[in-house]
Amino acid sequence: MDERHENRYQEIFPHGHYCIPLKSANRVIGIINLFVKEGHSRNLREEEFLRAIADVIVGIIQRKLAEDALKRSNEFSKTIINSMNDALSIVDVRDFKIVGVNSVLLREVGMEEKDAIGKCCYEITHQKHGPCQPPDDACPLLETMKTGMHSLAEHVHYKKDGSRVYVEVSTSPILDEKGKIIQVIHVSRDITERKVAEERLKQANIELKKADEVKTQFLSVISHELRTPITPMNAQLQMMLAGYFGDVAEKQRKSLEMILRNTKRLDRLIGDVLDISKLESGVMKFNMVRASLNEIVENTVETMKPQAQEKGMTLLLKENDVPEIVIDKDRITQVLINLISNAIKFTDAGGTVEVELSGNTDHATIKVRDNGIGIKKEDQAKLFIPFQQVDSSYTRKYEGSGLGLAICKRIVTYHNGKIWIESEPRKGSAFQFTIPYKYEHDEDITSDILK
Repeated sequence: MDERHENRYQEIFPHGHYCIPLKSANRVIGIINLFVKEGHSRNLREEEFLRAIADVIVGIIQRKLAEDALKRSNEFSKTIINSMNDALSIVDVRDFKIVGVNSVLLREVGMEEKDAIGKCCYEITHQKHGPCQPPDDACPLLETMKTGMHSLAEHVHYKKDGSRVYVEVSTSPILDEKGKIIQVIHVSRDITERKVAEERLKQANIELKKADEVKTQFLSVISHELRTPITPMNAQLQMMLAGYFGDVAEKQRKSLEMILRNTKRLDRLIGDVLDISKLESGVMKFNMVRASLNEIVENTVETMKPQAQEKGMTLLLKENDVPEIVIDKDRITQVLINLISNAIKFTDAGGTVEVELSGNTDHATIKVRDNGIGIKKEDQAKLFIPFQQVDSSYTRKYEGSGLGLAICKRIVTYHNGKIWIESEPRKGSAFQFTIPYKYEHDEDITSDILK
């Protein structure tokens, strides 16, 4: 004891103490220390009274601590809620009145907290005099009140000036100790910018579709008009070469043959444009019949052999028997001719093209493999896009419209099949397509073709 305290205690007359502990959860949190005069004997009633006072004091302290903890918790929760980017309100299920809001919602509706509390939710967010009326006016809050489950939906809120706010609303129930819904947490996120962007994109798609329809119609008309004079031109050239109009000198023959080759090339190009325009506009007719795929492949390979032999190449066929299949024979033949022609075109003289037909339990597969120039991985995606050609030093010298493979893809897709390529530069390519044995016309597939 220091000197100052010792002097102070010397001034105190002899006395006694009542020391009563203040206990909370079996822990001493304080002491009641009562001074009594010298000669005061111990009194049990006084001690009981002091213990009762101690219990009261402990209760007051505990309540105060609980109030302080609750206050801190409320302030912490309020800070978190107000730091959200989404608007939040707590709605009483009995009368739709708001019992809690955050600052985001207050800013959205332009109100003070004291004015918002006690108002019905539909008055603040919808400027209405009554709740939403499903199903015409779907409300996730009503859905949560009905099912007791979390609900998520897009909704429309209205500001005081009547302007719309598109929101994504999430609602969750608050239950009492008996599991009964007493309140609903209503969280809304402003998605107006996204909805406006979606609407603009939708409108742009409509305009793009109209432009595409105009383009397709234009291509169809122009192609048809171009093809009309090509047919008699080819006929006249063939008659001239056959000597129908008299003898043809060698120089004249070479010139006529060059003209005929180019008119045929132009005719093929016009045919491709017509086909792609019909496929894209959905007017191409498919004659689906049950047919032998083996027979179609064999006939096509025989048809293409002279073209391969003319270039000094070998065209081989490897096939397994597959079941008859529902297809458009002419269109599948068109696909096969296109793939074989490409293989011959992009393979040097002396090379080999192999056509393979195989099948499994649910579909047939046709593969056309060559040992030609091949295609780089990054260029392969372009192959099936209309008017796209691989722009490289290897392929630039070859003729083509860039439509053949795009047409093949649409024809195969109509048959519920798939087409793809496996290739490496200078090592050749393998184009494959599948056709299911069971044909089911699917509107979604037709839609994919149009896209």
